[in-house]
Amino acid sequence: MKTISFFLIWVLTGCVKAPEIIPGLGSVYGILEANAHRSILNKSAFSDENSVYSISGKNREFAKKMIDYHTLTGLFAGIIKPAHSPQQHKLVATETGFSHKSLALAPGDSLLLSNLSHKKLNFFIINRNDSDAGFQSFPELAPGQQKKFSIQQTGELELLADEDERYKMHILSKTNLLAVQLSSNQPYQFTHLTPGPYQLYFWHWRLGLIKKEITIHSESNHRLDIVLSVDRIIQ
Repeated sequence: MKTISFFLIWVLTGCVKAPEIIPGLGSVYGILEANAHRSILNKSAFSDENSVYSISGKNREFAKKMIDYHTLTGLFAGIIKPAHSPQQHKLVATETGFSHKSLALAPGDSLLLSNLSHKKLNFFIINRNDSDAGFQSFPELAPGQQKKFSIQQTGELELLADEDERYKMHILSKTNLLAVQLSSNQPYQFTHLTPGPYQLYFWHWRLGLIKKEITIHSESNHRLDIVLSVDRIIQ
């Protein structure tokens, strides 16, 4: 399996810092954020136990049953790179389900899948939005066994196990997609880019997909901040 030497992804923590300028190349960077529905954010505070939020001073405390979008994990930022080399993604099946809820990848990438449950598992992939795309099935995986499977389909997919609802993972598959997984409000960088047009994808399996087209210029950084919001999927 090849490694990409001319194309780096840096995942940063803390403040956003512009990438270093590289002669003849460019970069795109920014913050990916998840947010709740605007009407929920604007709700008045209630003291009863049925309220969405309780307010203490200036602090908003999320009710235990609500999703805290500001700390949400499993967000993905990705870029289409024609020179993309196949990547390998590790995934574990335990007694309670998969180790990941979602994954963003490219056709030709592989899953290194480990079965740490106590039963034989038969996995398959379906396309959520295209019933005519058929499905991709994988050989049986015995308890304690590890195998590598190549992903062939594109689109918004689901990895499932035959007759076992505990196993379900959402997959975004785009040709030549190189993606990095983030938490909400975490910075991303795609660096060492040859000047020219690029497509970027920002995705969370609950909050949908945003596609952006940008142009990278030589010795220049392009800042692109994105918010994935419930507002977008219920409009």
